[in-house]
Amino acid sequence: MEQNFFLYKGYPLVRSGKCLYYGYMNDPYVTMIQVIHQNQSGSVPIADLLQVYQLSTNENKSIQTAKRPSLYAALDLARAWLFRAEQESSQQKNG
Repeated sequence: MEQNFFLYKGYPLVRSGKCLYYGYMNDPYVTMIQVIHQNQSGSVPIADLLQVYQLSTNENKSIQTAKRPSLYAALDLARAWLFRAEQESSQQKNG
């Protein structure tokens, strides 16, 4: 069964509770973004502290971690990590 995921800048983005998973699970790395703290803006909670993890899909261990003050900043960092890992992986394959 084919599943269609929301794509953000070319990578799938999936939410599970207070965690977002960003990237393709069949790639060597994926990122996890965890909401650490939220502020209430009226009746809408706004994430104001997020922890970003770069995870290996083969060994499920954290490679890099960083805190960011907004979802946009967290996704921007996550995309940079995924893009860099993709470039390094393709360079290793090409020798």
